[in-house]
Amino acid sequence: TVILAEQHFHNLIDMGWDDVQLYTAGCEDRGTAITVGTHAILGDEQLLASAVFVTVDEFQRTGVSQRAIIQKSHPHFLLASATPLPRSMMISVLGGLSVSEIRQQPIQRGNVIVRWVLPQKRDGVYSIVERELNKGHQAFIIYPRIGDEEQEQSAVKGLREWSQRYDENDSEFDASDVALLTGKTSPEDKLDIFRQFKEGHIRILISTIIVEVGIDCKNATVAVVVGADKFGLAQLWQIRGRVCRSEDTSFLLLLAETSNETSIARLDTIERAKTGFEIAEHDLRLRGAGEVFSTRQTGLPDLRWCSLVDDYDLMIEAKETVQAGSVGSGVREMMELKYGKSLELGGVV
Repeated sequence: TVILAEQHFHNLIDMGWDDVQLYTAGCEDRGTAITVGTHAILGDEQLLASAVFVTVDEFQRTGVSQRAIIQKSHPHFLLASATPLPRSMMISVLGGLSVSEIRQQPIQRGNVIVRWVLPQKRDGVYSIVERELNKGHQAFIIYPRIGDEEQEQSAVKGLREWSQRYDENDSEFDASDVALLTGKTSPEDKLDIFRQFKEGHIRILISTIIVEVGIDCKNATVAVVVGADKFGLAQLWQIRGRVCRSEDTSFLLLLAETSNETSIARLDTIERAKTGFEIAEHDLRLRGAGEVFSTRQTGLPDLRWCSLVDDYDLMIEAKETVQAGSVGSGVREMMELKYGKSLELGGVV
């Protein structure tokens, strides 16, 4: 999140804004018109109380309690995400959140080819990666765990394998073109690796899911996800977003072999999906939306006779009936009796 905040901060500076501050852990409010920051902002009650407008980028990475802290100050509130949370989809149906969907692709964006690849066909994956590197592009190789040099599907072992591949194949690339970025990397080294990758000094970035947000490198055109069945739908969609940032055709290659029906459904969905709302809808079916009057953001909601996906029109009609005042005055009292203080969470998007 620090990397993402810094990108937004520098983008605003480049656009000509000068009354802006970057707020991360350990910072103090300087009273600027615009504050760009991480979750650290949530600990500054005075700063939040003075805000008239708050936008949360990549809001799927925040919890219900964190969003409740922001809404407590009653600012105008905008949530932005390429992968809406199932809970937020539910709140939009129940009336607490209005939704605007950007359906058009950004200008000057190429196609993204998404393929599920079985491990025995990984030579084809190597060929695509090397072809893109030969064009001058860059690649992400993403693993489900940090691990060690002996552990399968680990980033540390992946670093050794990809480095050896270029040392042994008499390639124009060598081990110095490959770098490792994980959650154990120090904050200073993370920023340095990110800078080197963005400037093109690092050609292949071996990483864990840490790269799902915050890295904006238009020259990266291929992402290989090893053990893709270990990742969630939203995570895979976010990784897809790392490589569709230029006019060039990009590739998301999902290496996985699984017989698990849920994992197969996720991989099939990510191959076909075109929008984040499709991902959210499938996530609703697979994981549930959680509960309205709780901090749970997944799982089966407290709905006995209807489905948020299949009965959408009926639920919209019910919402409009309530908003028109056609419901008895005892409903609120009944809800308070059942949910108590948790009822307040129903207004948290």
